Formats: sequence, C-alpha cells, structure tokens
Amino acid sequence: MIAVRDYELAEPVQTYPAGRRCKEEGCNTLLSMYNPSEYCALHDTEDAPYVDPAGEEMCFCRLCEEHVPRSLMSKGRTICKLCDNAQRRAWYRGARVKRAWEAEPGYIRCTDCGEVKLAHPDNFRVDPRKPDFYKRCRRCEVKRRGYQRMKEREQRERTGGAIQ
Repeated sequence: MIAVRDYELAEPVQTYPAGRRCKEEGCNTLLSMYNPSEYCALHDTEDAPYVDPAGEEMCFCRLCEEHVPRSLMSKGRTICKLCDNAQRRAWYRGARVKRAWEAEPGYIRCTDCGEVKLAHPDNFRVDPRKPDFYKRCRRCEVKRRGYQRMKEREQRERTGGAIQ
C-alpha cells in the first residue's frame, strides 16, 4: 500500500493540452493528455517496426532470434517460416526442436529465477507422480513458501486468527 506522504514526494506527471488531434492528414484521432507526440499510436514513427535499408519491414523471430522480412514470417505466429517448417518436420518425425530457453540434457532451467542448474535432488525436488524433477529450484520454492507463510500470518492478524 502506498502512503499519502509518498504521493506528496512523487514528481507530477507531465500533461499536454486536452483536445489535441493527430497531425496525420485524414486522421481524426483525439490524443491523450499524457501523449507527448503530435501523432497517434498508429502514425507515430518512433514506434514503427524496424525497416531494413531496402525498405522492407523486418520482424524478430523468437526461435532463431534474428530479424527477418515480414514476408518470411509465419502467419499468426512469432517465428519465421524456416523455423516453423523445421518445427513441423521435427514434430512429424517425433523429435523436438530445442528452443533457446531450454537447458541441455541433464540440466533444468528454473521457471522462477531462470537459472540453469544440474538436474539433481540437491537443486530440484523429485516429482512423486512421474520420474522427473519439479521445474522450480529449491531456493525459489523456499522463497515462495516463505512469502505464502508471511501472507497467511498477515491474514491471521487481520482476521483474528482464522484463515479464510
């Protein structure tokens, strides 16, 4: 919760005249009083996608992590057609394409902190339902458990001992 004194110390948010319209010809969009630009989000050139020197719009493929022309992006997906085809071929063959965020065999990437650690009971709890480890490391589990206990304590104090 933010105290009133924090609001008094905060810098005021800069505002601009109300009733301004986008300067793009034919656009009648009313600009927000917090928008510093003279153009709406649709016509603001600062937010425009990356354009290569040849004038083609470029997009970022999240799988190969490269900028590729929009014409080479898979429709409705955030990966290029080359990566999409490789993924589909691998899926039909029963293999999996290794993604950039996956860890090497024998290691696990913690879902909370993102660290890659050795897949060992010292680092991860064993999942009793299957022969595998949980994906959250022990250190992050301890943090999460401590946070949950703190919340339960606060709730007990507020409600007089009963947890809802």
